[in-house]
Amino acid sequence: MKRYPITVSLPQQQGIVLFLSLIILVLLTTLAVSSMQMTILDEKMAGNTQNQQIALQSAESALQNSELWLSQQPTTPTSANARIWTLDALDPAVNNGIPWWFEVGMPANATPFNTNGTVANVVIEQLVAQPAVNMNGNNLSNTFFRITAEAIGPDQQSRVLLQSNFVRGY
Repeated sequence: MKRYPITVSLPQQQGIVLFLSLIILVLLTTLAVSSMQMTILDEKMAGNTQNQQIALQSAESALQNSELWLSQQPTTPTSANARIWTLDALDPAVNNGIPWWFEVGMPANATPFNTNGTVANVVIEQLVAQPAVNMNGNNLSNTFFRITAEAIGPDQQSRVLLQSNFVRGY
C-alpha cells in the first residue's frame, strides 16, 4: 500500500485577531487612565472640602469665643478696649457701598484665635446702643455688636468669612 501524505491547505490569514486584540487593549488602557484621573480629582475635591470645613469650624469657634467674651463683660466695652472697634473705623471709603472686609480685608491687629491648628482673626465692631427698660423698671442699655471672623484653611487656599450680630443689655 502506498502512502500519500495528507496536506491540508489553510486559508490565508489576514491578522484580524491581532488587530482586534490591539484595539481592545487600547480601549482598556484608555479606560484605566481615565479612571485613575477621576480618582485623583476626587481626592483633590475631598481635600479641598476638608480644608474648607476646618476653616469654617475655626471661624465659628472664633465667633462663639467672641460672643462669650462679650457676654462676660460687666460693663459695655468700648473702642478704648483693644478688642472693640468703632463702626466703619476700618473702612477707607465709607460711602462707596463696599464693606471693609471685602475692600481691605482683616487688619493686622485683629484679635487672633488659634483653633483646630488654624488661626481665625476677629473684629468686633460696636454698632449702636439703644436705651431700654427691663421688667423691673430699671433703665438698661442694649448694645449691638457686629462680629466678623475670618479663617484660612491649613492649605492657605480656603478662606471663610463669617459674621454675627450680638446684642447685650448692660
